[in-house]
Amino acid sequence: IKGKDGLRLWDLKCMEQLERPSGLGHRGPVTALSWINREDEPDDGLIYGTALGHLICWKETKGCFEEVFCAQMAIPSEITGLVFDAATNCLTVCNRNSAVQAFVVDTKMELHQLFSVIIDNHLPKAITFHHVGSKHKDILTFGMHDGFIHMLCVTDGVIQRTQNTGTKIGNVALNSRKGVFCIDDIFQGVAIYRLDTGTRTRTYTVQNAKTARLKAVTFAEDCSLIIAASDHGIVH
Repeated sequence: IKGKDGLRLWDLKCMEQLERPSGLGHRGPVTALSWINREDEPDDGLIYGTALGHLICWKETKGCFEEVFCAQMAIPSEITGLVFDAATNCLTVCNRNSAVQAFVVDTKMELHQLFSVIIDNHLPKAITFHHVGSKHKDILTFGMHDGFIHMLCVTDGVIQRTQNTGTKIGNVALNSRKGVFCIDDIFQGVAIYRLDTGTRTRTYTVQNAKTARLKAVTFAEDCSLIIAASDHGIVH
């Protein structure tokens, strides 16, 4: 669980909180996190980003976690998204200063930078990998204010293609195999798009009780369901 007091872990089998190697400290509240599961490494890792731009990695060893990495991202600011790809051991990160970085994660859970780029006038709210076939993949960034989706080359960060959703983006869920993604359209609700053309195919209205704000959204049941949060305490 992420939040303003740092990261906390629970064992779901016994429903007990696990000891954590570090607390909040000077790094700021936790804003994004991702599990790291290397195919050649039996122990899991957990990496998270903070509001002050820190990247921290915890590694599991015999049921306990230890901190193995901590560094600040380039042009430090709130880390808005991060995602790990187990097939390539690649981690991508984005922040509020329009920076996008990619790293290779080694067996010690240490990060080695592949590239670092700035996308002007683009605040990436979410970042993910887009798998094309069995080998090729790209990186997608979703802009909060501009509504743009940029497709970046995974090796050097060069923009290959740009799509415009026509709306502000609160959150994103993507399924490359189905070729679709859905976004939290903060003004209307949940919108579904085709990944290849960027065409909106359907909108599910979720009323705002107060003002428009960012809400979580995700796919479930092999992309047959969409789960969306709200600002009035109801999960749709």
